Amino acid sequence: MAPQHRAQDSAERRSLIDAIILVCVGLLATSLAQPQILAGIPLENLLKNQLHVSREANAAFFFWASLAWYFKPIAGLITDSFPLFGSRRKSYLVVSSVLAAAAWIGLYFTPHEYHLLLWVTTVINVFMVFASTVVGAYLVEIAHACSSSGRLSAVRDLVEQAALIVSGPAAGYLGSIAFGWTAAVCGGVMFLVVPATILFLQETPLSLPGTNNMADTAQRLSNVIRARYMWWAAGVMVLFYMAPGLSTALFYKQQNELHLDTQAQGTLELVAAITGIDWIRTKAPVGGK
Repeated sequence: MAPQHRAQDSAERRSLIDAIILVCVGLLATSLAQPQILAGIPLENLLKNQLHVSREANAAFFFWASLAWYFKPIAGLITDSFPLFGSRRKSYLVVSSVLAAAAWIGLYFTPHEYHLLLWVTTVINVFMVFASTVVGAYLVEIAHACSSSGRLSAVRDLVEQAALIVSGPAAGYLGSIAFGWTAAVCGGVMFLVVPATILFLQETPLSLPGTNNMADTAQRLSNVIRARYMWWAAGVMVLFYMAPGLSTALFYKQQNELHLDTQAQGTLELVAAITGIDWIRTKAPVGGK
């Protein structure tokens, strides 16, 4: 093999390794640090046992807090159409991760009042949607560039499943101690994306947005709105997610009737994740995965 070919192959392998490291860290952080995942049991426990909210209010909290995940395509349109500091990936990922981590720290200092907690949790999810969107877009770009879609898809599935397995026992333990630890841990996990992005994401700087950027974005959005099959798919998704879930009912039954503590509830989530039966928790939006 010619020296230039060996050098090229070595550079491609190095780029692929860097991409896999970043994708692993990004997927793990944006999966684990969601308020519906690692903070799910602690938040539900806080709402039920400290704020004494009803089942309806508990379920409504997670619905409104996670609503941003269902607008993930809009986040993708924004990041693709409006480069931030000359970047569509690196800058967005660093900024959104820093803001998400800062919002988690903000939750640490938020008074335990229903609406205040809801607002801060919603802000956390908004920033995490942008971070998750960029990680997904970067994964697709690298898969096309390196012809490694199968390998990267396997990595994605492995990391997401690992996050589900870890989240149950970890969330159960966090639910048994002061809530501030939940905010600190989730913020720390989310901040891991920042050094990983700086070290492993190489991106060619882009020119500043042109004068037609807004018009191009409006045209693309118009095309999406006029896509009939998109609305059919959206309608099916709405019907699916409108179906009542069992998460809140199970949580209250496990504590009120079965007298389980949060660590036992976390163990049940571990069993569900290992067996692939993810019926114990239904609050995690597909957009976040």
